[in-house]
Amino acid sequence: MAYGMTKELEMFKREIRRFCENELAPTAAKWDEEGEFPWENVEKLKKMELWGLTIPEAYGGSEVDMTTYITAVIEVARCCANTAVTFFLHCGVPSKCIWKFGTEAQKQKSESGFCQPS
Repeated sequence: MAYGMTKELEMFKREIRRFCENELAPTAAKWDEEGEFPWENVEKLKKMELWGLTIPEAYGGSEVDMTTYITAVIEVARCCANTAVTFFLHCGVPSKCIWKFGTEAQKQKSESGFCQPS
């Protein structure tokens, strides 16, 4: 177990690492070479319920602490930097702004697009 990591976080990290190595790493070079947005990877993250890590449970997310969120970002980045940047930026500032400062209507509208697979 890494310094400061709980057993639960260590298990989460292993699960995310296994997922990323199996699902994201095989296509990482393709996204870079083609200069395409990794929509397929976004859908995979949504299906794994990672896309909504910072979103409150009431709106379909998991609302994990920042250590858990950053652990997930690091594991995604190990396998696909392109996807990690998208994941980090989406779940970071924009999501937090909507959940902290948005109206209830904005939160409700954003719920389907933020967490759920298309």
